[in-house]
Amino acid sequence: MDKSTQLHSSIGPWKSLATEMRMMEAREWYRRYKAKASTDGATAARKWLSGVFDDIERIRGLEAAQELRQNMNKIRQDKK
Repeated sequence: MDKSTQLHSSIGPWKSLATEMRMMEAREWYRRYKAKASTDGATAARKWLSGVFDDIERIRGLEAAQELRQNMNKIRQDKK
């Protein structure tokens, strides 16, 4: 079986791609949050981010919003 057949025959590579895409999304929101905190202050940034989570929950569901929050927390902890 060649490499392209292996890629399409199992869910593994697609699952890791989906995981990486979710982490990329979390990194982008974390970057935006940090930029907002530096310009508008931490309180305003937290309020803004809360609205982002509310929007994501409304559009994609509670599970997606919770996963984004968890991934952003992982990124924050890794930066320390």
